[in-house]
Amino acid sequence: MNVTYFLGAGASSNCLPTMFDFNDRLRHFRDHLQTEISRSVEYFKVHSPTEPVEDIEERWIQEAKLLKENIDKLLKEIYKHQTVDTLAKKYFIKNRPEDLFRLKTVLFTFFLYEQCSVSGIKELPDKRYDTFIASIIGKKINNIDLPSNIKFITWNYDLQFELAFQEYSSLNINQIQDRLNCIPSYWTIDKHSASKLDKFSIVRLNGVIGIPTLYPGEDFLKEAYLDNLKTAKKPFSELIKIYTEICVPIDRRKVFVNGLSFFNYDWEYQQAFEENLYPNYDKRKEIAMEILKSTEILVIIGYSFPIFNRETDSLLLKQLYPGKCKKIYIQDRVPDKILSRIKGFIPKEFIDLTFGDHRDEPYPFRLVSDLEQFILPDEL
Repeated sequence: MNVTYFLGAGASSNCLPTMFDFNDRLRHFRDHLQTEISRSVEYFKVHSPTEPVEDIEERWIQEAKLLKENIDKLLKEIYKHQTVDTLAKKYFIKNRPEDLFRLKTVLFTFFLYEQCSVSGIKELPDKRYDTFIASIIGKKINNIDLPSNIKFITWNYDLQFELAFQEYSSLNINQIQDRLNCIPSYWTIDKHSASKLDKFSIVRLNGVIGIPTLYPGEDFLKEAYLDNLKTAKKPFSELIKIYTEICVPIDRRKVFVNGLSFFNYDWEYQQAFEENLYPNYDKRKEIAMEILKSTEILVIIGYSFPIFNRETDSLLLKQLYPGKCKKIYIQDRVPDKILSRIKGFIPKEFIDLTFGDHRDEPYPFRLVSDLEQFILPDEL
């Protein structure tokens, strides 16, 4: 039975902010950053100007202040909009690339902060991923393969699945992404192919935050940003280093792929913006469509189907094959609301052809409001 999970922000809400607490969490990040800046300034004052640490510390302070300044600007703008994604869409439509770039560099850094222990508030990673992996992973010692009939399609940028999977292996995140057939990743930007659909897969429609910038000659096995943050003696210093790296304009002669090029909104994936996108970016949607065509059970978790993703959502859900897809689970705080939205994406013919006139049969949608752990369909 081919089972596809379709995820939104609610699937990582135990760790990462949702639209309801995003502003508060971003302010917390800004305040934490200000505290670190103040500490560094005091440290800098008491050291002799001749000490070699001076240049490094002073440069860190200036870069951290720039990040804080950009966070303050972003917070001021966000209050005018329902979500930060709405603000991003406004920057894009009004042709304000500098503002969009600034927004994305802040979000990139913020999401890394929220997924490493330096944030110190929410559980890391979201324990539901750990429970899910433990439930579907094999029963043989040292066998960490996941079932080939399970696929993930997600709008999320986070690395919660990889971080949870890391507890079962000694691999770094880049190695795990290869093992789990994650799209996009270093391993797939040059070899996107439907031939790997016979394996467990994770397709991220909006890309991913956390893949590091890769320079010519560097090893694809290099550690990801979160690997480095987990082991850094000074996590905040490492975070500012990452922020500075992704803020550098992309020079294709010096950079194979910039980490920021993996993180994009759906409307940015068009030919006019290829300069800022990762190689083979156009394949992610094709692969997601292929997965949905063979889907027999669809599980939607924590996704609100926002208006600005409607075109892609409609395209994807219409790939569900009548008669093949037997059931759709919806797991959400208010699943009825999500059901009313997706009915607009799924043609009436889909339900009619799947269930015919057998109205006494179970309705094809199963609504679940229990959020303690991810649904494991009975069919699994």
